[in-house]
Parts: sequence; C-alpha cells; structure tokens
Amino acid sequence: MENVKLQHFRDAMKDFSEDYILIGGNACALFFDSVGAKFRETADLDIVLVIENWSAEFAKALDQYIVEGGYRGRRFTRGDDTGKSSVHRFQINKEHPRFDEIPSEIELFSRCPDGITLEVDEHLVPIEPVDGVSNFSAILFNDDYYAHLKGNTVIVEGIQIPNLKCLTALKASAWINNRDLFGKKKINDIGTVHKHAFDICRLFAIYDDKDFKSSKVPSRILEDIELVSKWFSEQPETEVLDAFLADTTAEELPIAYSDASEFLNEAFEA
Repeated sequence: MENVKLQHFRDAMKDFSEDYILIGGNACALFFDSVGAKFRETADLDIVLVIENWSAEFAKALDQYIVEGGYRGRRFTRGDDTGKSSVHRFQINKEHPRFDEIPSEIELFSRCPDGITLEVDEHLVPIEPVDGVSNFSAILFNDDYYAHLKGNTVIVEGIQIPNLKCLTALKASAWINNRDLFGKKKINDIGTVHKHAFDICRLFAIYDDKDFKSSKVPSRILEDIELVSKWFSEQPETEVLDAFLADTTAEELPIAYSDASEFLNEAFEA
C-alpha cells in the first residue's frame, strides 16, 4: 500500500477490520489501485462505523489512536444534553510532528443508533458510551444508504470499502448533499461540490461489462441517481463543470457527461 497514512490506521485497527467501512476518496483510491488504475488520494479518512459491532474494545482502540496521535476534536453538544459534548471529526495541522505518518483528519459516520430520536434537521448522532469511552459522535448516515453499503463491500489491502457500484451511488449522494450545503453557505469551496461529479465519470471508466448490468437499489437511492443523471444531461450544469475543470490542473475526464448520465440509468434500478 502506497498510502502510508491509511496503512498506519489500518495496522492500528487490524483487530477491528469488520467494525468500520472506509468511504470517500481514499476508498476510491484503494479500489482503483486494485485494478491497476490511479485515483487521487486524500489526506483525510471518512469512516462509517458498523454500529451493530460497536464494542468497548473498538471504542478504546479508536480512542487510543486519537489520543496518541495528538488529534484535536471538533466538539458537539446535543440540545437536549446536560452539557456533555462529543467529537466526530479529529484533525492535526501541518506543524504536527507526525503529519507525514498519520491521517490529517478522521471523520466518523453512522446510522442513527437504536433508541435515539433526532430532530428533523439534526445531522450528528451520539455514539453510545462504553466502559468510560464516551466522547464520540458521528455524522448521520441515511438508513437506506447504510443498509446498501453494508451489503455491498469488498476487502482491499485488509480494509473494508464499498464495491465499485456502491462507490458510484455514494458519490451521487455526496454531490447532491454538498451542492445543497454550498447553496446554504454551509461550505465555501465549490470544488468540494464538483469533485463528486468528476469522480463519477472516473469511476465509470473502470466499469466492465458485468458492472453495467442493472443492480437493484432502494428507491431512495435511485431517486438520487436519477437526479444526478438529469444534471449530467443538462447543458447549464455541464457548462459550470467544464468551466471549473478548465481552471484546474486535473486530467481530462475519461468519459463525457452525457455518457455518465446514460450509464447511471443503465446501471441502477429499483
């Protein structure tokens, strides 16, 4: 594995490989590497907790990794809590003595744990304390996407990641979510929106014939895929993507937006 930061995390969590799923850019990079292709690596790790497996042992191992790494946490307090806070995002800066060895950011995701009731707009969930380890929360992961993710993983280099088609569906969801957040001025970098559209095109470039065979997904996920397919077919949207891409040093996309639109409709069904 070329990514020494990801390798460091994997080795530290070797006894808990079934307790988390790596998603995002590093999951894409791992999958691409497994088929002899290249994908941009990212400095951060997006980790979906397999909440059904949440245990004192895993909580302690994760907490120890965070503490020994000297990570700073972004704290979150629920409105109905008693002042206690928890953390879902852990970061180190470039001046950190181990910046070149360990992930610069670790972000946790989870479906809503059983027994927790969330407000309509609440997007962070508390993770149950175990044996004194109680400072974790996670970004809310949609139940349909969580169930689909759990049923569509592969092991690459000892790390559980989404399979190719699940990566595609997650990228479609990320494009929609980040576009919405940008519109609400909750994120400022338009590149964090457009990159997911470009990644979908790159993912389709490594599909083979069997991957294009239509796969069933929950209707909630298909709605997102159909929306993204529509965006890829609309000239105002594609002109914005092209203008942004022209101002970067990124490589030319391997397929046309119109092909991406067609492939999305071909590869998924309810």
